[in-house]
Amino acid sequence: MNVIDLFCGCGGISEGFRLAGFNIVGGIDFNDESIKTYQINFPTAKAICADLLQFDDAMILKEFGQAKVDVIVGGPPCQGFSAANRWQKENEDPRNKLFFEYLRFVEVLKPKVVMIENVRGILSSNNGYTKTRIEELLNNLGYEVNCNVLNASEYGVPQNRFRAFFVATSKKYAKHKFDFNKIEKLSKVDVKDAIGELYNTKESDKEYTILKSKPTS
Repeated sequence: MNVIDLFCGCGGISEGFRLAGFNIVGGIDFNDESIKTYQINFPTAKAICADLLQFDDAMILKEFGQAKVDVIVGGPPCQGFSAANRWQKENEDPRNKLFFEYLRFVEVLKPKVVMIENVRGILSSNNGYTKTRIEELLNNLGYEVNCNVLNASEYGVPQNRFRAFFVATSKKYAKHKFDFNKIEKLSKVDVKDAIGELYNTKESDKEYTILKSKPTS
């Protein structure tokens, strides 16, 4: 399935999806250096340096309308949702503007699946109001939402990194609603397990060292 990555940075989330067998067709970020790195990491993808606030519907369709985008991923900021400020227009709060731009991509491209990644505190923020609003907004666009906190150390990464994930599946595919309990966990690894071969390199005057044997990680 085809994936585009919003707020892609150098492509961390994209790489995870590529390793899982997905086809990465594009990434957008406003940081030029990140996009240059992204293009090297994903040479066949469209790497676009742009501010989503300046990316109108016509541009979305021009860049990705022919790609048949199946999945949209990314980590949009959404700190502006608050039960105390419900009288304000949420999409006018500067802290939410990029989140609503993310949703606009969803509305225009209508992917089968949407994945949002954020800090784990987002699920309890404002006594759960932020989580509820994100779910409601995705529901209104026609998606069934499931969310959970995952720890990267349980999936092969040598780091205790807790992140919240929202996985929204189009109601057209309701029978395929995502189930976090079905994700296979891996044995924990430490840093030596992950990059131990680097310990065998020797310091030199060169800017880099080439490994003489196949990496074991």
